[in-house]
Amino acid sequence: MDRAWFLLKDPHWTLLWWNISEQTRARLFGSFAISNRAYLLRVHDVTDILFDGNNSHFFLEIEAAETSDHWYIRLPEAGRVYCAETGFRDDQGRFVSAARSNALWMPPDAPDMSHREPNWSCIDLG
Repeated sequence: MDRAWFLLKDPHWTLLWWNISEQTRARLFGSFAISNRAYLLRVHDVTDILFDGNNSHFFLEIEAAETSDHWYIRLPEAGRVYCAETGFRDDQGRFVSAARSNALWMPPDAPDMSHREPNWSCIDLG
């Protein structure tokens, strides 16, 4: 089964792990002109949207080795929701997706100081 798992490491680092079958690779290579067999990882910022594969706020791309099945990825901003895809770039420069991961919420990298507790102090009534 073709799958991609997106796992949290810390507020800026993730691990993308994927399993793409030889049948899927053969189908994609047969259907699209793909000369470079290295995996292309595409990470989308999908914070507060219903992601349809094309409407992310932005995405970043990383080329991974053809023999790899996992990659550590440093994300540009904590406190966002990301989704990753693994696939290939065809000879016309288009991304061909093989598998899409779960959405992953990245925690903030610092405490939220906008919601402070009231400052209770002792009053001397004596």
